[in-house]
Amino acid sequence: MLLTDARIFTPREEIPRGYVALTGGRITAVGRGAPRGKSGRSRSLEGRLVLPGFVDHQVNGGGGFDFADPDPAHRAAAAAFHLRHGTTTLLPTIITNTLPRLESALAAVAADLRLAAADLPRMPGIHLEGPFLNPKRVGAHPREAIHPARLEALERLWKAAGGMIRLLTLAPEVPGALDMIAAAAARGCLVAMGHTDATAEEASAGITAGIRHATHLFNAMAPLNHQAPGPAAVALADRRVSVGLIPDGVHVHPTVLALALRLKGPAAAALTTDAVSLAGCAQGQESGRVFTLGAQRVMLREGRAVTAEGTLAGSLLTMDAALKRVVEFGAASLREAARMASETPARLMGLTDRGRIVPGALADLVILEEDLTLHEVLLGGQPVPRPESPRP
Repeated sequence: MLLTDARIFTPREEIPRGYVALTGGRITAVGRGAPRGKSGRSRSLEGRLVLPGFVDHQVNGGGGFDFADPDPAHRAAAAAFHLRHGTTTLLPTIITNTLPRLESALAAVAADLRLAAADLPRMPGIHLEGPFLNPKRVGAHPREAIHPARLEALERLWKAAGGMIRLLTLAPEVPGALDMIAAAAARGCLVAMGHTDATAEEASAGITAGIRHATHLFNAMAPLNHQAPGPAAVALADRRVSVGLIPDGVHVHPTVLALALRLKGPAAAALTTDAVSLAGCAQGQESGRVFTLGAQRVMLREGRAVTAEGTLAGSLLTMDAALKRVVEFGAASLREAARMASETPARLMGLTDRGRIVPGALADLVILEEDLTLHEVLLGGQPVPRPESPRP
């Protein structure tokens, strides 16, 4: 396949009119103008934008279903929903629950990952968010299921997941957390601070132990204060730490989003949806259908996903919408937003074969209209069926 007449965003430049050659599920060539001596099928994109497929490291669910759902068909439906919106790689996220229930959920998702279905996004690991959190900053996590940060608990969960926990979010200030951070980091896991009430000193101690990321910066953590800066300020100031941001305009005000992105830059900021099962299913509320986040019910209220108590519970975002909003907010350029939606999160997870339009990379691509609405998604060079298109 040869994609021509495309506006292409590569790591080094924006090509206003160029081509991308795809062979065997990989990108084989990228260039300006018209290709010379290339054979095979050619398709003009008529000036549309070509970006790397989106990479989302925090996805609880979508399309009506949660990744903690015991039905594998429901978990697959959640993954497929995000693929149709341009997310070609994601980390299914499992939130706080009792250890036995977490073990069951992790084992089930790990089985999904081993199957590696060709019609689903690539899922290189699991994001375990909790249960080693600060009870003062639980957000939508069930407070009663918060567990002490004990190495034997991590070992149980790691074993249940078959070693597939790629991102672990915890609070660095809880007793035992520093040993857990070091142990997880030593296994190649990206460790993040989140749901934390840490002081600046406690957050810094966590970074020294091995924390390298901050989950949904500003949300479910002690607020930034000029005299008591807390974890948000430490994450923004420390060059060793990347940050995740939910750009829906609800979790973080656009002005604060722009400030954070200016401080961290596109190389250290990753866009994420933190999407829940309600994403894409607002109309389903009218049918009385029950939507979940982990073991609890979530509902739509004033355009937000909330728990029964009214606590903000993840977002309704998809990554195509996240990219568009960042640009419309004026928080970043399209080139910067594209990087934060693909290359940066891929690199943070150690995935060097995606997130960039370069020869040798996976042919996971997103094709956008000029107004940034989604036109098409390619996974391994193959078009992803849209919801209205029946599968072959």
